[in-house]
Amino acid sequence: SCILGTGSNSCYFDGDKIQEQVPALGYVLGDEGSGAYFGKWLLAAFLYKKLPVYMANDLQQEFGLNKQVIFENVYQKPRPNRYLAGFARFIDKYKENPTVAEVLHKGMVHFLTEHVLCFPNAREVPVHFVGSVASNFNVALESAAKECGITIGNIVRKPITRLMEYHVKYIFGK
Repeated sequence: SCILGTGSNSCYFDGDKIQEQVPALGYVLGDEGSGAYFGKWLLAAFLYKKLPVYMANDLQQEFGLNKQVIFENVYQKPRPNRYLAGFARFIDKYKENPTVAEVLHKGMVHFLTEHVLCFPNAREVPVHFVGSVASNFNVALESAAKECGITIGNIVRKPITRLMEYHVKYIFGK
């Protein structure tokens, strides 16, 4: 089971115990494939002037970005991981752009390599995902999974609905 949202993580549940092979390292050292991961890419590409002009202009217009604003939010204000992940909606607008699609694909491969293929049976069982990044960028996730030889199970944007169904059915018996 994997989380791909603001941050990222994975574990394996064998029906009895949860196993973790690699730790979640947070947005500075890890969070491969997360909203923060892709937000860092977007802002770096913006500051390095590597985005197409129309995309950079749209980003600047929508968020009023410049180096000072970005640095203040990343280095001085609380919760920079959420700030970075907040750009996932913008990335979603351009996910069909070949450069963005390639970055999304490579980011998903990076996540799967670090957080899924570390489990010995990763290619033998379906891998399930929760989170907005997994849901919104499912095409990139599915192509990365195919490249890595991984079978995707469920992709659930918000797990609360399924948790409520479980509790109603199994705990309350309705």
